[in-house]
Amino acid sequence: MNEIKEVKVTKFAKAYEGLKTLKIAGILDIVGTSIAALIVLVSVIQMGGFGGKDDISSQQVAEAMGGGSIFIILGFGSMILAIVAYIMQIVGVNEAKTDDEGFDNALIFIIAGIIVSVVSAFFKGWVGSVLSLAVKVLAVIVMICIINGVRSLAQKLGNTKIDNNGKTVCTVVIVLAVMAILSGFANVFFPSIELLLTLITGCLNIAKTVVFVVYLCKGIKMLEENKIEG
Repeated sequence: MNEIKEVKVTKFAKAYEGLKTLKIAGILDIVGTSIAALIVLVSVIQMGGFGGKDDISSQQVAEAMGGGSIFIILGFGSMILAIVAYIMQIVGVNEAKTDDEGFDNALIFIIAGIIVSVVSAFFKGWVGSVLSLAVKVLAVIVMICIINGVRSLAQKLGNTKIDNNGKTVCTVVIVLAVMAILSGFANVFFPSIELLLTLITGCLNIAKTVVFVVYLCKGIKMLEENKIEG
């Protein structure tokens, strides 16, 4: 009878589990953002063009999506996915930081993001806008900290390829994030194409997270190469 062997990560086991959790969180974030983008796309189709959000009612969008119940379920589902992804991100970072202190910074900025997000709910106008921007910036910084954490692990394992790739990924993530933020602010100056800009912003955010998740997958694979059978 063949003996079943268990494969174990010999180095940075906690970081390995943490990165797997962060990968799932990233995927959930992509799905949630995609659902939100789908709702905007349906709005565009219903309008027959890219106009402002005020030009179409939520009832019209609901009807275009086959009924109010589907519209509500998708919207609620997107919100739940975002919350679950956020929680899993905290869990993943908290686990990964056990093996590399580079992930400590990510946890600090996650907590800062939570605090700023809560505070922003009590403000409107330019103060609310500034705080909302701060939340987005902190989220990007968290991504960068996690990427740098993976790079730190790569350096300890002597994997220069993953380390160098991390530099490129950081640059791409920052560029996409800046473009998404600028696209979001452009709504104020171009209200006539607000839906188009919202859709573009969503697509840029999806692309940013996809790049991030792909790099996490490379980090996970790197750690999987340090295994033994027991």
